[in-house]
Amino acid sequence: MRRSMESDPIREAYSLWIENGWSDSAEGLAAVSSILRVNQVLARQADQVLAPINLTFARYEVLVVLYFNDGSMPLARLGKRLQVHQTSVTNLVDKLEAQGLIRRTPHPTDRRSTVAQTPTAGRTLLRKAIKRLN
Repeated sequence: MRRSMESDPIREAYSLWIENGWSDSAEGLAAVSSILRVNQVLARQADQVLAPINLTFARYEVLVVLYFNDGSMPLARLGKRLQVHQTSVTNLVDKLEAQGLIRRTPHPTDRRSTVAQTPTAGRTLLRKAIKRLN
């Protein structure tokens, strides 16, 4: 006996958009939904690849941004570069700092700002992460 294929949620949504009079937008909505779904799948796979070295893709991205910015950056600028809310940056940096992969230092000229810096341990783990993802 042949198993029925799982339903495609994007195709189902497309049908609902058509049925509810959104036929002008259905193609675009399906395209955007597909792209977002691919992003979810790839992010989950990246997290699985990085899990054995106790890293998530989001934390990996922080390390990469710092690496390509001479190993340090103010937290506010880091959030803008990653395009995430400042609360998320704080959370990510907290976790990386707890792992010894980032350290916070005062900004050299702006007392209101804190800089995230990548010590040797962070750079070493980043190289391992790049190899795993490749």
